[in-house]
Amino acid sequence: MLSSLIKSTFIQRTPCRQAMSVPILQQVAAYQTGSPTKVKNYINGDFVDSTTKKWIELRNPATQDILSLVPETTSDEMQAATDSAHAAGKEWAKTTAVQRQRVMMDLQHLIRQHQDRIAENIVEEQGKTFVDAKGDVFHSYREPLGVVAGICPFNFPAMIPLWMFPLAIATGNSIVMKPSEKDPGAMMMLAELAAEAGIPKGVLNVIHGAVDCVNYICDEPRIQAISFVGSDVAGKHIYTRGNSNGKRVQANLGAKNHGPTIISNVKTDMQCYREEIFGPVLVCLTADTVDEAIELINKNSYGNGTAIFTNSGAAARKFEHEINVGQVGINVPIPVPVPSFSFTGSRGSILGDMNFYGKSGLDFYTKPKTVTSLWKGSDASHSRASVSMPTIR
Repeated sequence: MLSSLIKSTFIQRTPCRQAMSVPILQQVAAYQTGSPTKVKNYINGDFVDSTTKKWIELRNPATQDILSLVPETTSDEMQAATDSAHAAGKEWAKTTAVQRQRVMMDLQHLIRQHQDRIAENIVEEQGKTFVDAKGDVFHSYREPLGVVAGICPFNFPAMIPLWMFPLAIATGNSIVMKPSEKDPGAMMMLAELAAEAGIPKGVLNVIHGAVDCVNYICDEPRIQAISFVGSDVAGKHIYTRGNSNGKRVQANLGAKNHGPTIISNVKTDMQCYREEIFGPVLVCLTADTVDEAIELINKNSYGNGTAIFTNSGAAARKFEHEINVGQVGINVPIPVPVPSFSFTGSRGSILGDMNFYGKSGLDFYTKPKTVTSLWKGSDASHSRASVSMPTIR
């Protein structure tokens, strides 16, 4: 039944991708008129008002005007989102990779079509320039685990959710997303587009909040895996609590919120050097040789990314092979890989065995299953059973 539903979804929906549906358009319009709105939860295919008594004010970073109120999603609402994902995930996992691929390609088309609107929302909520915000949207992109979850930071409100939920859904999982309470609008717009693309109700759900919401995700037994990007303290808490509950966790750490800053004459014992700063902050140290520079980088506890600028092929090869960092740029300032490769931060920059997107992302959201079978010419039921361990001959 779901197979025919998905098939008909593409026949009927493909010509009708001209506009976002009403709830998100109204929300964006409210931002533009300065009238604060209440952000809804997205549960089982519907945008639902929260019954919470606790709300977080979301302000425009440029004007400090209140844009909207973000709910501290209640425990019942969190449970409803997980119930929805659990129920929908069973049917979604039965669909073929081709069927899921069609839906995800439709979603990609819709994201590209509406990327300016999403970028405008990011400008309002997060404070990026419009060009930078468009980049945040554009860089999107074995047996499923079941229900998984994503916890996102404020600094890339569209790109990081797009690291998580498309890959999770495309591999046959259902997912509960928790965007940052500081800028949830882009995720809500992506949820709207996901529904329009034909992702079935309950496969994608969005909840909001802070500590209680995070702890719920870590403790809920039906949630099998957690993807997290954010600060060291939060990441270590999620990794420890999630793992103690038997969950698979990947956590990219180090997010901060600083203004443009250049710090010169830095020594390796300074706090600004010992902490990984995500933001427009340049920490300047000097090294006299390539060997000294490699040793300096390798002694740092973090290993997200590094780059060398050189005209020497020998220096570039030496740097590439001797540096102990997950992502290396040679004459490239920001070595963030394209989506076909994984985001390979290492050492203190990431907790967990698997990285984000690419092949590692596929491995994170799936579990291997190995089947050993023996078919003979005669009816297998009349053959003598063997309890020997299979071997390669």
